[in-house]
Amino acid sequence: MNYTRVISPSIVNEFRAGFTRIAYSSYNSDLGGFFGTNGNSLVGIPLSFTQNVPGFMQQSMVGSEQTNSNQVGTLGTTANGRLALDNGFEYGDTLSLQHGRHLFKLGAQLVRYQNNFIPNTYGALGNFNNNGTFTGNPSVGQSEGYDFADFVLGYASGSSISVGASGV
Repeated sequence: MNYTRVISPSIVNEFRAGFTRIAYSSYNSDLGGFFGTNGNSLVGIPLSFTQNVPGFMQQSMVGSEQTNSNQVGTLGTTANGRLALDNGFEYGDTLSLQHGRHLFKLGAQLVRYQNNFIPNTYGALGNFNNNGTFTGNPSVGQSEGYDFADFVLGYASGSSISVGASGV
């Protein structure tokens, strides 16, 4: 926005104001579209919150080198990503004065940046880790079992989720 006012034949004032907004949202998602926003309930994972992100909670098989695991890897998605909403405000004013053969210009500019960045480190859907802890047999010297067997039994060794991450 620009506003110019001629105060007198030798005095001119120019006021400028601007606003910009950049919104960025990036999340891992259910690329096939098979699960939608009820993916966790489709695969039998109960949630205490409303699922806003398509897909289902990531299941990680993280067996160690000592196990006979096939290192399946992961199933699902954590829905981790970033949400950024950056605002820029700019104000300026210039006063032009003419006195005889001289021209004077005085001005000021004020710029304010507002960076709103919400990291979503562990994901809006989260992660269950399965490492074979619950299927080992310590009595025969096998402290770790099979990570995939822990997954099938539903015994996760750990979990993580970004609290308050809506994925919207």
